[in-house]
Amino acid sequence: MELSAIWYFSAILANALVIGLLVYIAVLATAYYIERCLSLRESRRKEFHRRRAGR
Repeated sequence: MELSAIWYFSAILANALVIGLLVYIAVLATAYYIERCLSLRESRRKEFHRRRAGR
């Protein structure tokens, strides 16, 4: 049984959509990780200066 071109097109489109969604999730996760690292670094720097000024 031969599949029509529309089935091939819709399968390619579905695969592209899934890949795009995975890339989008990966970008969001990376951005969240970077933001968390920067925030942690900033809070450690503030704590260091707070302790240093307290002496």
